[in-house]
Amino acid sequence: MTNPASSNTAAPDHPRVRLHWLAVAFFIVAPLLMLFGGLTVAGTTRATFDLAETPTMVGAVLFLVGLAMLMVACVLVGVRSAAQQQLDLLLDARRR
Repeated sequence: MTNPASSNTAAPDHPRVRLHWLAVAFFIVAPLLMLFGGLTVAGTTRATFDLAETPTMVGAVLFLVGLAMLMVACVLVGVRSAAQQQLDLLLDARRR
């Protein structure tokens, strides 16, 4: 009644391309910067005093930096995916 270990549960024998730590950090930090930047802009745009211009610009810069970090992280994920596909193709070609 015992079945031998299935070969389908074995780990794949080809290496995986790992996502760079910088992309992971960007995915964590970018939404925080976008949130705080957006809240800063939303809180200071209706201010009537003259010094409200500086916090509004700081909030806009925080939001745009967060957006840029999110875009860079998405590009890094795409590059990792393309590199993994190319590695799989090369390893399959070498086996044949």
